[in-house]
This record gives sequence, structure tokens and C-alpha cells, in this order.
Amino acid sequence: MNLLTGLRGFEPRPTGPKPVTLSKLCYRPVLEINRTLLKIYSLKLNMRNKTILVLYFLSLLGVFFSGITIYDHYSSDPSAVCITGSGCDAANNSKYSEFMGIPVGFFGILWFILFSLSIKFSEPEISIILLLGGITVISYFVFVELYILRVICSTCTFIHAIVYLQALIVFRPLMSGTLKRNNRK
Repeated sequence: MNLLTGLRGFEPRPTGPKPVTLSKLCYRPVLEINRTLLKIYSLKLNMRNKTILVLYFLSLLGVFFSGITIYDHYSSDPSAVCITGSGCDAANNSKYSEFMGIPVGFFGILWFILFSLSIKFSEPEISIILLLGGITVISYFVFVELYILRVICSTCTFIHAIVYLQALIVFRPLMSGTLKRNNRK
């Protein structure tokens, strides 16, 4: 007999399976999240040079088209680049074409430069934050073009497509099943 068995509050430990505690229930999801974050942090290492060059090229195109929107914003001439007729002029001269008095094309150029720098300096978490923010802003502008202004700006659409394509390239490893869970039994 154990000396402590007779004392109140000291029962012998059960010999069956251990009870499930809250910390054990939280451990597995946290472990999976940490594995996913490790995959995201190693995203730059998994990208091939060709993929990085494609992202740089798309950013360069984004800077070019953002510059065109700035030119169209300050120009009194109709846009020569707009494929859809007067849609670019209507979008670039609307109240939605500026944020705090600055044409949104400047913010587009800044975004593409920051995104390129985040890839160059192997900062995938910043790239992902920039992409999520970019997708949110671009989706807002698509909504404004289609439902509020009811015009389509082809220059703006090129910029939207570039951001969505960059997001697809960066998030492809996350969506393609390379982050499959380890099945434990």
C-alpha cells in the first residue's frame, strides 16, 4: 500500500488512457499552422529563377501600366492606350482615381516596387501580405469600375490581371497540394 492513498485528495493515477486536455486539442492545429508557415517561409527557396524572373517582368509591366494611368490622369487628351474607348478616361478622371489627392497609379508603382523588393530580399511573408492587400484593393477597383462607374478601363484591367497573376504564381505551391497534411494514425 502506498502511504498517500489514505490521504484525502491523493488518489492513485489511472492506468488507462490519458485524458484529453485542452492543450492537447490545441496542439495539433497549432502544429499544422506552424508547418504551413514554415512552407511559406521557404517559399522563396522553392521558387525557380524562371519564376522569379516572371514575377519581376510582371512587376515591370505593372509599373509601366500604372505610369500610363498617371499620364492619363493628368493629360487632357483622350487616352490613346485605352482599348475600350472612353472607359479609361472615365475611370482616371473619377473621384475614385485619387486617394488623399494622389492618383492611385502612384500607389500602384509603389506596390509593384515593394513587391519586387520583397521577392529580391527573400521576404515571403511581406510578399504574401502585399499580395493579399493588393488583391483586396484590386477587387475594390474592379467593383467600382463595373458597378459604380459602369465602365471598363483596359489599362486598369491589365494592372488587375497582373496582380492576380502574380498572386496565382506565388500561391500556387500552397494550392497545388504541396502542403498536404501528414496523415497520422
